[in-house]
Amino acid sequence: MSEHLELIRHFSAEQLATLLREQGYRVTVDEEGRLLRSASQGLAFLARFGNAAETDGQWLDVTFGLTLQVDGELPAELVNRWNSRMRFARLSHQGDALVLEQDLMVAGGVHVDAVKAQLTLWDRLIQELVFFLREQLAADDSQRASA
Repeated sequence: MSEHLELIRHFSAEQLATLLREQGYRVTVDEEGRLLRSASQGLAFLARFGNAAETDGQWLDVTFGLTLQVDGELPAELVNRWNSRMRFARLSHQGDALVLEQDLMVAGGVHVDAVKAQLTLWDRLIQELVFFLREQLAADDSQRASA
């Protein structure tokens, strides 16, 4: 028994915003339709579109990005610890900020449920990052205190 699966091959900013709203996010779309603003776990993030599809205003991919300002110094190996433990998103140290990014590509065709799963994963990765930072920074503080 086969079901007809409607694939997403590209999306507009408003179409992705609608999918995010269906997942419970509040979303704003910039005037040019190239950027979405939202938040998860009380942390603001952006969705930046990358490669344009052949149809105007349609995109083949998007990068979700969360930027956390760093107050003070972070252990140099913190980013490597995250990246060696976690999949699906990358963490980088850029100036005085930590940046978490996840790519979502629909080129070639992706079922809407797969896109929704990626949105759920993004939310989960933000939760994991908050927990990871608390855990790692507390461990680093306790090591410094005992030294």
